[in-house]
Amino acid sequence: MTTNNTTKNYTQYAKEYEFAGPQSFYHKFIEKPEMYRILPDLSGKKVLCIGVGMGDEAEYLRNLGAEVIGIDLSEGF
Repeated sequence: MTTNNTTKNYTQYAKEYEFAGPQSFYHKFIEKPEMYRILPDLSGKKVLCIGVGMGDEAEYLRNLGAEVIGIDLSEGF
């Protein structure tokens, strides 16, 4: 499979976002808890996770009873 520049760039961005700097702190301790807090009941629901990255949100949603399909442009996760 040939990787285009968009995929390469996003893969690099995804690595930096998830693992480094203040954005990972914000994402882990502010953004995610707030997102999880406002979720409706997902039992029996189908959820599409776009930009699923390493899949932690998809796993969380699955644990709430949702059927989850995740897609991501980045490679290697």
